Amino acid sequence: MLRLERQFGLRGVVLQWFSSYLSDRSFRVVLGSNSCFVVHLLCSVPQGSVLGPRLFIMYMADLADFVEERQMNFHSLVDETHICTVWNGDVDSVVWMSANRLKLNTDKTELVWTGSRHNLSLGLLGDCDPSLQLGDDVIKPSDYVPLLRVTIAADLGLDKHVSNVCKTCFFWLRQLRRVRRSLDIE
Repeated sequence: MLRLERQFGLRGVVLQWFSSYLSDRSFRVVLGSNSCFVVHLLCSVPQGSVLGPRLFIMYMADLADFVEERQMNFHSLVDETHICTVWNGDVDSVVWMSANRLKLNTDKTELVWTGSRHNLSLGLLGDCDPSLQLGDDVIKPSDYVPLLRVTIAADLGLDKHVSNVCKTCFFWLRQLRRVRRSLDIE
């Protein structure tokens, strides 16, 4: 509630309405005649509500300031955020997430070391382990990562992206061919 008041200027009845909407919430899973115990929520944005996406955007609003202060780039789409930075061993973003009650999903976290083909072939990382340790999790580097439907390769080449686009195009061309054949039969 403090963020709604301080950052967005909500006060009085409006703040009380948001407070009653977001507090004292719980859920329970029911399947047929079976149900699990009731879970009381301390914090979260209600899923499936009209306000949910807007509240999440408001909750994440200071991420832009945090990222800008550290001269990072980020792209956000619904509940997915990509932060692009030059790694310097700084773990501020993990600390920021923890302070804001967010958990980094290491299963969806991807790491790519980028550079020219020449530099990557020289093995400029030397004996250094190119993996990233985040708490108990280790993120292994990939040769490429998807970023908003574009496949970014470690060497910044577009070969993998073009290959993926071609695969998708050929898939849809085959689907159209099947539809055409089925219409010709009828």
